[in-house]
Amino acid sequence: NRPSYDGLVAYYPFEENTGSVTQNLARSFKVRDSGDGTLVNSPIRVAGKYGRALQFVNASFQRVTVPAASNLDTINLKPFTFLIWLTVSEIPIINSYRGIFGTEYNDGTRQGYNLWINQETDNTIRLVSERFRDGLADAVVYQVGSGGSLTEFTLNELVHIAVVLDGTNLKIYKNGIEKATALATKLMKASVDGITIGDRTLTGVSGWSGIGDEPMFYNRALSAQEISDHFNGKITLDGCVGYWPFEEESGDAINKAPPMANFFQVSD
Repeated sequence: NRPSYDGLVAYYPFEENTGSVTQNLARSFKVRDSGDGTLVNSPIRVAGKYGRALQFVNASFQRVTVPAASNLDTINLKPFTFLIWLTVSEIPIINSYRGIFGTEYNDGTRQGYNLWINQETDNTIRLVSERFRDGLADAVVYQVGSGGSLTEFTLNELVHIAVVLDGTNLKIYKNGIEKATALATKLMKASVDGITIGDRTLTGVSGWSGIGDEPMFYNRALSAQEISDHFNGKITLDGCVGYWPFEEESGDAINKAPPMANFFQVSD
């Protein structure tokens, strides 16, 4: 099936050749979206799942920051979905909490939500998503390794990860399959700091080392079938070399949308 893009408010395919700005292509799906992202500390452009991706290195605090927008908030128990193709290129040291995605901000009480990978003191490795309200968290935990090694996937293996809040439960999916779920109870405050890809916070405290590609943020909970569609399904339009969505609000220029070709597995 072709994935549904209803409710998509942020999509960063990372297809730019150069520069420190990465475009939010959610506007190509007829939504009013959040802003473009800013590359911090020069993550490297590499080959990804579809076209280019970004390689993040923890030691360099490399990340992408996205400005705050109302459609990125998960106030109270407002549903959302975050998806990303990623690799893990090194095992996190114990209790380093390497952030993949986050909106954490600190007003003295710790608020926000995130996704991180960590090695625990018992040497298990866990992929965890948390939602903080006044320093207390809902958390869904997916154990991805033991004995200091990954077991659910391997180092540098490209996997598809989704985090979903459906208003009742917080879930983690890997490669289209639900792997962990936990009850969500915290009534969140509105996020004021925007979102970060490659770390837990905008300021950069502890990011993961690996490749990230095609991150997407929906302001609704995708179904299990839709998550599977995102993992499995990009339809093939063999020979399609141009796509003009006619989404401009003014002017006499119509933009070709090259990153859209990613959704059809063609060159543009």
